[in-house]
Amino acid sequence: MFQRVQSLYMGLASILLSLCFLLPELQNEPDGLGLYELPVSLGLTLLMLMLILFNLFNFKKRKSQFILGRMIILLGFAVFFYDAYLFSQTEPLIPGYALVAPLPVIILISLANKAIQKDEELVRSVDRFR
Repeated sequence: MFQRVQSLYMGLASILLSLCFLLPELQNEPDGLGLYELPVSLGLTLLMLMLILFNLFNFKKRKSQFILGRMIILLGFAVFFYDAYLFSQTEPLIPGYALVAPLPVIILISLANKAIQKDEELVRSVDRFR
């Protein structure tokens, strides 16, 4: 049961992170500064997206999935703080969607980790009865 919830959270996180490639990172009046003009942000976001997709299909190994979820959360914080640093160093710009996208992804991954943990506890309780 919790596996479906965890898969839902991981799927939503991957969709939200995929939108970063379509929407601008930082916006000024004439045009936006996209993720493709920021190579470090692009690399970290791609790495984060690949780890989420790998974690989504790695449902047989709950412990490694939980650990990888923690790594994704740390990587999400790194992406957010790096983008916030870039935002503070540039001229006055309006923040775009991709600047704050790691925050809901971090929340969704942490909810997925809670579902993984509940699933692991359920499996342990069933093993105790055997």
